[in-house]
Amino acid sequence: MVCGDCSQLYEVEAHVGEIRPIIVEAPPDAWENSGTTANDYDDDMSSESDMDDLTGSPGDTSSNRKLTKLPSNSSMMSSKTKSKKKQTQSQRVLESVENHVTQELAKSRLHYTMDTCDVNDRTRDYKYEFDGSKVTNEDHPLPPMPDAQKDARRVDFIKKSGALRTDYDRSALNMIAQVAAERLACPIGFVSMVDDEQFHAIGNYNLPEEAHHLPRNENMCMHAVYAEKPFVVKNPQRDMRFAQMPCVEDLGVKFYAGFPLRAPTGEVVGSLCAADGVAHNNISTKDYATMETLAKLASDLLAPKASINPRLM
Repeated sequence: MVCGDCSQLYEVEAHVGEIRPIIVEAPPDAWENSGTTANDYDDDMSSESDMDDLTGSPGDTSSNRKLTKLPSNSSMMSSKTKSKKKQTQSQRVLESVENHVTQELAKSRLHYTMDTCDVNDRTRDYKYEFDGSKVTNEDHPLPPMPDAQKDARRVDFIKKSGALRTDYDRSALNMIAQVAAERLACPIGFVSMVDDEQFHAIGNYNLPEEAHHLPRNENMCMHAVYAEKPFVVKNPQRDMRFAQMPCVEDLGVKFYAGFPLRAPTGEVVGSLCAADGVAHNNISTKDYATMETLAKLASDLLAPKASINPRLM
């Protein structure tokens, strides 16, 4: 641990033995794999009303207690039905999302290397601060605070987006969260915003209901907002910043990847995240490109109506 009085950067994880890189090169053949298709997803998304399928949380999460109790990505995929029913509206949108990601990866694969994929993982540029009156566990450090003016603009954007309203249609964000989770081989995906009081999951796939709203000072996405770039933590339970967060302890989170959502002005206003109850050693350059593509798509959906790209309509 570097002393706060002698350096602006502080190592969070001890360097014991070999440190694995957080980003690894994806093999060439991995880019050729277009991932899942709409027919691979569960037909439980189908119902008599396609519009009903496109609203709310995809799937019942009431029985989920911990991420470690959720089915693995491989078991979820193996349980999908093989029926060839006519596509519902939700399946068509899922297919559009998948096709969009595949096309973007084909165009941008040469631009994503270990050197160009920038992440914030083991370092910080702020001192730890502790205040037991603001967190559940007094030994849990407070998250860093963004610049006050920048934070005010971010909160104002969140309010104007309408994404926190109960009548907001979260169907497309739910699907983006699902694709993000599937492509990163995680059981959990979610789109988040953190206002001046709380963390809000404005889109989610398999996220337990108790984690849909969390205190501002007790969620990992607040750190991702501050970082203003992809924020990947290989095992939060071994990181002092997160180990004693109730959501990390109670849900058994052992991997987190959050990619920034940006307003049309470029400021970070939220995150697209994938999480797992199993630690991940790294993410690949293809994973990075995939999450950036999906985060851009989610950002477009949250932008003012006049700015939304209708490519999925």
